[in-house]
Amino acid sequence: MMFSDEDDLVIIVDHREVPSGIIDYLEKDSLFVIRKAQLSCGDYLIGDLVIERKTGPDLFKSLADGRFFSQIFLMKRSYKKRMLLFEDVRAINALEAVITKVTSGLQVPILYSNSVEHSALLLKRIAIQQFKFNTGSPVIRHVQRTNDIQFQLRYLLLGLPMIGIKRADSLLKKFGSLQSIFTASEEELARTPDIGPHLAHSIKELLARSAPS
Repeated sequence: MMFSDEDDLVIIVDHREVPSGIIDYLEKDSLFVIRKAQLSCGDYLIGDLVIERKTGPDLFKSLADGRFFSQIFLMKRSYKKRMLLFEDVRAINALEAVITKVTSGLQVPILYSNSVEHSALLLKRIAIQQFKFNTGSPVIRHVQRTNDIQFQLRYLLLGLPMIGIKRADSLLKKFGSLQSIFTASEEELARTPDIGPHLAHSIKELLARSAPS
């Protein structure tokens, strides 16, 4: 499955994940389309990436009853890309052998989250990166669907290097308009929270470039 123009940034959530509360955080952001479905494996599907979320108790229970590696093998057979999301998992040192086998042996990356809200934030970031990699395009195409000015301004800023939702909103909060952002000096951009000198330089460098003939 790939993103389409009609879908924009789609995050498919397995219906069994709804009680976790993550979907509530995802649906607060108009940048994403959230769909509930029954997945054959995994908890979240973003493009061709399936993600299995494991809280501490569920992780240790699935290791004890043998489900853990069966779930991973099913994900590997079913989807091109796989990822594990460990949420609030304690005693990581005790899982050293398991983590090594999963990441090195089975080639499945693991992300670590400390809360439900943090997990939702990571899923949003993954969705943006997946969309960029799969389409090579700016993050959203159908801006005309909404009259939300913040949404439209944010959309344009997401095309800048290393600019995600948080940095886009930080720029808009400080400068107020796209014109002010694009005409700001490198030093002014650098003083924006979450931007800094290196990123400010990259932005100004891109804005000064001419399109190839």
